[in-house]
Amino acid sequence: MEVWLGLCGGDGYYDGAVHLVHGSDYCLAVSWTPWNVLTPRTQFRKQANAADNKGATVAVDSLINYEAVKAFNNEKYEIKQYDATLKTYEKASIKIATSLAFLNSGQNFIFSSALTMMMVLGAQGIIKGEYECTADG
Repeated sequence: MEVWLGLCGGDGYYDGAVHLVHGSDYCLAVSWTPWNVLTPRTQFRKQANAADNKGATVAVDSLINYEAVKAFNNEKYEIKQYDATLKTYEKASIKIATSLAFLNSGQNFIFSSALTMMMVLGAQGIIKGEYECTADG
């Protein structure tokens, strides 16, 4: 974060307030997006872990009590119980994958729009004669 703020400050000092504002907006967006996407994602991960643990418990209980399940003809009940835990795990896993995709696309959009804006500002500076465009830097 300190690096980005330093770069934004350098842009503002050398290239003007417009660069400073857009650079600062970029820094804030890059910081804000993961925080707001990853906070609910932690809850989704906890839900998935709880469902996975419950599924493992149901499976182990069914296997340990195999004779009792067979004797009382409870196979369908055990299958329903295990299937319910798998559905819960599946829903949580989908939320995890969706939130990660949202985070990646959001950061990609932020980076691409900031890069485009800085290139437009640079091109305007070249057109106005504020910057020089030379081959040797």
